[in-house]
Amino acid sequence: MSDFDFKGFLFHWIFVAIGIFLYMVMPILISWTNPNNTVFFLRWWVFLIIALLGALVGGGLNWSLPRTPPMMLNSICFGFACGSVVASIVQTAHA
Repeated sequence: MSDFDFKGFLFHWIFVAIGIFLYMVMPILISWTNPNNTVFFLRWWVFLIIALLGALVGGGLNWSLPRTPPMMLNSICFGFACGSVVASIVQTAHA
């Protein structure tokens, strides 16, 4: 293994955070089109903590990968996966 690459970590950290953000915001944007739907959204600080911690995990796992467009897409998809896991945990806690 090579030494820790902070630029690689930061690159993947940013794109995992974008993936988590997209996963959590897209259902809200879709439900806003129908005013009869109730919109469930986390408080801003909970959302921020989830995105930052998920991105920390994603950046830690992907830091050694190259910084190329396919790996950027990989990190965004990893953010979607982290967002779905966290969303299922949060919805289970509210049930």
